[in-house]
Amino acid sequence: MKLNLLLAIGLLVCACKGGKNSPEIRANNAADSSLQLNKHTEKDSNQTIGSHKAGEARSDMSDENIDTKELVTEQEHPVYYLDDLFAIESEQDLKRLYGIDNVKRRVVIDDESMVSYPVSLLFPESNKEVVFKWYTTDTNATELKQLESVSTESQAWSTYDGIKVGISLQQLEQLNDSSFYFYGFGWDFGGIAWFENGNLAPISTRMSIVLDYSDNSSQTDYEALLGEKKFSSHNPHAQLLNPRVVKIRMVRG
Repeated sequence: MKLNLLLAIGLLVCACKGGKNSPEIRANNAADSSLQLNKHTEKDSNQTIGSHKAGEARSDMSDENIDTKELVTEQEHPVYYLDDLFAIESEQDLKRLYGIDNVKRRVVIDDESMVSYPVSLLFPESNKEVVFKWYTTDTNATELKQLESVSTESQAWSTYDGIKVGISLQQLEQLNDSSFYFYGFGWDFGGIAWFENGNLAPISTRMSIVLDYSDNSSQTDYEALLGEKKFSSHNPHAQLLNPRVVKIRMVRG
């Protein structure tokens, strides 16, 4: 792919400060990701994403309760960064970077408003799937432009800050260097977490994280965290339950 095309894509992104968040770098990172992802897809569609160093994420997390069979380390299965995907401004750009066969369109319905809108799926129905939501509700649109958000339930993707699907409540506390809040389980917004203080507070307004518990969790601890109210991650029941991130959604900054 020619460099001038990559730079053109990058210039479509809202102006940011230098470093890993600059448009040009994010466009190049997204393009580099497409080469690596497509290489892995051709070799083995079940393999995880090839690595690319796009930002400094803390990797010194420790969690004695972690199940290494469920959550592999970054060295074993390198990740790529959701932040870089905001260099993509249209579904056509997405297809050019990752290949037509790796991008599918789908119409979804918002659970609250019941409004239908189109989304683009990158690597649909795979362990690398990412959902792209655009600023439109036109389900018959011939073109999809202006990226609003990206979301994933895959462990293959991370944020620059080290947040990824599969990490635990206690690991989030380590990344944040502070406690945080989440809504109780058992309702529409159950498990949604946010950061009022700490390292992750600056990005909390543009990121939604959903926590959930495993089937073998303590029923007593789970029941203590039910309901339409907020809980601190320092809550003793939350520490014992130690739920994990099951979904990440990032919106354009």
